[in-house]
Amino acid sequence: MQVPDFRLLWIARTVSALGSSLLVVAVPAHVLATTGSLLATGLVLAAEYLPFLLLGPVAGTLADRFDRRTLLIGTDLARAAAVAVLFAADAAPWVVHVAVLVESAATVVARPAMQAHIPAVVGTGALLSSANALGAVTGGVVQLVGGPLGAVLLTLAGFPVLVAVDVGSYLLAALAVALTARRGRPPGGPARPGFADGLRVLRGHPVVRALVPATAGFLLANAALTALLVPLGVRNLGGPTAVGTLLSALGVGFLLGAPLLRVLVDRVAVRPLLACAQAATAAAFAVLVNAVVMPLALVAAVASACSAPW
Repeated sequence: MQVPDFRLLWIARTVSALGSSLLVVAVPAHVLATTGSLLATGLVLAAEYLPFLLLGPVAGTLADRFDRRTLLIGTDLARAAAVAVLFAADAAPWVVHVAVLVESAATVVARPAMQAHIPAVVGTGALLSSANALGAVTGGVVQLVGGPLGAVLLTLAGFPVLVAVDVGSYLLAALAVALTARRGRPPGGPARPGFADGLRVLRGHPVVRALVPATAGFLLANAALTALLVPLGVRNLGGPTAVGTLLSALGVGFLLGAPLLRVLVDRVAVRPLLACAQAATAAAFAVLVNAVVMPLALVAAVASACSAPW
C-alpha cells in the first residue's frame, strides 16, 4: 500500500471482484426462479466458463501488446455495460446468457492485464511479494463472503438492486484505474508459448499424456456439479442463501487443501495420492448431490474442495 497507484489498483480489483461475486448465485437462482428450467440455469454457468476456454490462450497476448491501463478501463466499462443488460433479464433467458458471456469474456482479458500491470506499478522484490500476498488474501475473502452476501441481498433487496450494485462496482473500478498514472504500452518481449507448443510438449511426456484424460474427466465432473449447485441448493437445501453458504464451504475446502497438499506431496507417492484424491472427491460429490440437510452438504462441500488441489 506504499505506492499510491497500487492502492488504486487494489481498490479496482477488490470492488470489481466483490461486485461480480454477488451475482455468482443471484443470476442462476433468478433464472431458475423465473423459468423453472434446469437447462436455462445450467447454460448460465456454461456462458460464464466458455470464454475462459476460448479466450484464455490469447488473453495474455493482448496484455503484452496493448496498454494495460487502457485494457483494464475498457474491460471494466464493458463488464458494466454487460451487467446492465441484466435489468432486462425477465424478457428472455437468452438475454442473461449473452450478458454473462460478455462479462466473462471481458474478465478473461482483464485478469492477465491486471497481473502484468501490478509489477509495472510496484516493481519487483519485497513490494511485489507484498502486493501478491495482499491480492491473494483479498481474493480469498471475497470468494468466501461474496456468494453468501449476494444470496442474502437477493432475498432481501431483489435482483435489480444486485445488478445495480455490480454495475456500480465496475464503474468505480474503471474510475480507480483511470486515476493511475499512464505508463504507455509494455515493451516487446519474447513470444508466449502457443497451443502448438503445448502439443509438442505433450507428445514428449507420456506421464503428462496420461494425466490429460484424468484431468479432463475431473474438470467435466466439477463443471457438472457447478451447474447443478444452484438448483440443488434452491430446491433441496432452503434457497439461494444455502447456495451461497455452500460456495463459502467450497472456499474453505480450497484454503484447507492447499497446505494439506504441501504436507502430503513430500510423504506420499504421486500416483496413490492422485488416486486417493480422485476417489475422495467422487465420494464427496456423491454425498453432496444427494444431501437433503445442510450440515451434511457443508461437510461434503468442504471435503470435495479440500481434495481437489491434490
